[in-house]
Amino acid sequence: MFYKEWKTVQVKFWVWLAIYAIFAFLLTFVWSHYAFLNGWRNPLELARYAILMGSKSTPVFTPTFYEWLQMSAIITVVAAVVGGIDLVAEEKDKGTLSFVLTRPVSRFHIYNSKILLNISALLIAYTIVTIPVFLVDCTSPHPIDLEFLLFTLLIMLVGMAVVCLSGLISIFANNVIQSITLSSVILSFTFTICTFVQINFWHIEWWRFGQEVVLAVVSGIVGTLALIFYQAGLYCFERKEF
Repeated sequence: MFYKEWKTVQVKFWVWLAIYAIFAFLLTFVWSHYAFLNGWRNPLELARYAILMGSKSTPVFTPTFYEWLQMSAIITVVAAVVGGIDLVAEEKDKGTLSFVLTRPVSRFHIYNSKILLNISALLIAYTIVTIPVFLVDCTSPHPIDLEFLLFTLLIMLVGMAVVCLSGLISIFANNVIQSITLSSVILSFTFTICTFVQINFWHIEWWRFGQEVVLAVVSGIVGTLALIFYQAGLYCFERKEF
């Protein structure tokens, strides 16, 4: 069962890995103040360049990994939706789900193989690219604090939650198109909530409780949601008539 699902998931894995790698390369070596062959550019050189371009302000050096966290969070949410929309709906659309359910494999194992492989492929692709970005950032004149690595765990948990939620939607969708439509609504809602939180987060002095405490609470909430979505999906898959 795992081999069958891996044949389906491996295409998404390579696509996810390529997308992560492309944006990581652009962010690290093209859009940042890092010269691919000459290392980090001299701050004075960048200041002179800014003046020549008409800017009187000194360039602000934002850690590359901080920008990667923001960019990779968006990529991960979109990839997670893609990972879950065809979890069940694709086989229903092709008419192969009924055949799969007649095999001597429990629905528990069928659903778990689908959800676990999609989550594993997404997280592995994200980790493979995130580690080099962090190592490059560590060599910069303004490296990010090690505490920000905790945000990668939060992004992973968000990805897991969205995969489980999209998978739950996929069970009730009649085809992939309907699953994509419903998941797009969820995606838009997720981005709206994230934007609202990001705008208002700094107006509330959450960090007075400690960064690690706040991240632990938020991660716990997201992890709980992921577990709820997974359990709901498994329950519905085991009992729904297809």
